Amino acid sequence: MQLSKKQSRVIVAAVFLLFALLVFSLLSKNKSEIPVPIVGEPIGEDVAIVAPSITSTPAPSPTSTPDVVLNEFHRIETKNGKPVWEVRAKEGQYEAATSSAVVQDANLSLYRSNGEVVQISADKAALSLKGGSLGSATLTGDVRIAIKDKIEAFSSEAFFDRVKNKVSVPSHVRIKNNRMEIEGDVFEGNIDTQVFTILRNVSTVIQSKED
Repeated sequence: MQLSKKQSRVIVAAVFLLFALLVFSLLSKNKSEIPVPIVGEPIGEDVAIVAPSITSTPAPSPTSTPDVVLNEFHRIETKNGKPVWEVRAKEGQYEAATSSAVVQDANLSLYRSNGEVVQISADKAALSLKGGSLGSATLTGDVRIAIKDKIEAFSSEAFFDRVKNKVSVPSHVRIKNNRMEIEGDVFEGNIDTQVFTILRNVSTVIQSKED
């Protein structure tokens, strides 16, 4: 039987369509059989899908609040019935965890064995209080140091070291009494020996004695 050209074309087209459907079916079957790898499961010799690590950063803790807030703050240490040091302030905040206190309108009195008193006043003072004793004091603001009620020193900051029993000013200081006025930078004073030194840029003004 001899096929016409039209019939031959129809048969060829049908065979091609059948072949295409067979190939598509085989590909779909193989694709559906490919397992989906589980996170962390190897998909080759040295390859695995690894989930990205997510680290959570804890929220910052709120600023620590003082344990005690007091108006008319007052602390004093005595030895053999006599005061060694004393702090008075308009307001104070004490934190037990750090054994420290921050006080406003502070007045620090340092008592010498001979009865003389060195007084330091400031707008603000940070006190280190360990074991009930004053370790150090950092004073800022309008700082005034009164020595023997005759000599005064003025600065914007000062530091008192209780162990060394010394007062220091790392910046500019002005000292005066009824006869002279001295200015300079970096002041050091020993409470025990009453020796006070200005280390840098010293200038002195001496007033004439009035008749």
